[in-house]
Amino acid sequence: MEEKRDGTSIFSKFKWNTLLSVFVVVAMFFLMRPLITSYGTASLEQEYTEQISELNQELVAAQTGLEETQKFKQELFDENKRLNNNLLSCREDLTATNKDVENLNENIFSLKKDLSNMETEEIDEIEQEKVELHTQLTELETEKENLQSDYNTLAQNLANSICCKQKIDKWEINYYSIVDNDILCLEEGETEISCPFS
Repeated sequence: MEEKRDGTSIFSKFKWNTLLSVFVVVAMFFLMRPLITSYGTASLEQEYTEQISELNQELVAAQTGLEETQKFKQELFDENKRLNNNLLSCREDLTATNKDVENLNENIFSLKKDLSNMETEEIDEIEQEKVELHTQLTELETEKENLQSDYNTLAQNLANSICCKQKIDKWEINYYSIVDNDILCLEEGETEISCPFS
């Protein structure tokens, strides 16, 4: 029976030692858990802080870009308005010049008709007047060509202004066309636009 007591007591000691070891491990886990959790939370907090800082920097950059785009858009709008006024003035000048050319052509035709009915001595005077009118006509046609060239240049500049403004929102726009004195911005066409930023 003493052997049984020794066996039982060894088993009891083992059992208590095992229970004590398990208790110590569990107690250490509960004591160490706040340290592990606080380390993880601190590193997550630092990571989130860095991400928020990066997002704030990107937001500031985006706001700056937006302000610059709005400023550029306003400049284009002002330029467009100025060019529209110039275009209107050129159209008026071109219309007046066309009327002058028509009047001179009518005068020449009338003079040619009258020339056949006039006497010989008046022919020299009329020939001289015809030469002068022809010179004036040539000058007016040259002026008309210059005005047409100015009109074309102004139309090109206006189209660039309008279409470049639209190109900001739609990058496929590269051409324009004038239909019924309106400028149409196109993705495909014959007349190409020229933007300062492309």
